[in-house]
Amino acid sequence: ENRQDTLNNYGPFLVVIFIVYFTLLSWMAWRKKRMAEWEVSRNSLNNSTVPEEEMSLPAIIMHMKQGMINGGIITASLLNLVRKGFVKQESDQTFKVVDRNVDHKHERFLLEWLFDKIGSKGTFSISDLKAYMTKKVNQKYYHSDYQEFQQALREEIKQHDLFENKTNLRILIGLSSLVPFGLVIVFAVHELFLWMFLLILCWIAILVFAIAYRPRTQKGLRIKQQWTQFKQNFTNVSEKEWGQWMNDEQMRATI
Repeated sequence: ENRQDTLNNYGPFLVVIFIVYFTLLSWMAWRKKRMAEWEVSRNSLNNSTVPEEEMSLPAIIMHMKQGMINGGIITASLLNLVRKGFVKQESDQTFKVVDRNVDHKHERFLLEWLFDKIGSKGTFSISDLKAYMTKKVNQKYYHSDYQEFQQALREEIKQHDLFENKTNLRILIGLSSLVPFGLVIVFAVHELFLWMFLLILCWIAILVFAIAYRPRTQKGLRIKQQWTQFKQNFTNVSEKEWGQWMNDEQMRATI
């Protein structure tokens, strides 16, 4: 009972300490991000044309969507191969490989997947895909190949160092979350459930921060800013301005 009274008196102070600690972590992360964004904006040209291709368009799409992509990435990747001259579009639904000396692992995998496994003799069409998917066993293979294709895209993104390596800091913050977790147990044993609940929230907040904290490098921020700005400006591009763009810019914009 004496310990319960003592802990009950200390409860508010402990909760405030951890709230302040989490607030400081969040503020420092936000301030660092804002300063980096300002530096990138200061050194970048502010225009509405299509940004430079610092990595492949499918990798840029995955990076912009933070890995949350859908089957549309395959269409974008196929059109990008057409744009780069590795694939020829023979009709609205038929494509043919003309050069297999591609630049990236995921491009090479896509050619083998679509034109050899699903299609045949270096030719792929929508009807090939429909016929392939009618067999139930192929649906499992399709899902597996799709996962492998995504992994190849992630490998390219990783090569560009778009996120800072903050492993040690994240581990340190994660270890610090053990303090409120231990106090949760202590307060639970002494049936101080209000402080226990508030400390659980503090523990979860600090732990989530440790897991999710992945600040972008200047290159990562630049790519994100330029393509976000392009997306916002694209709806305002006039037909005359669109006609003045080079064919390659139009294709990159469409993709």
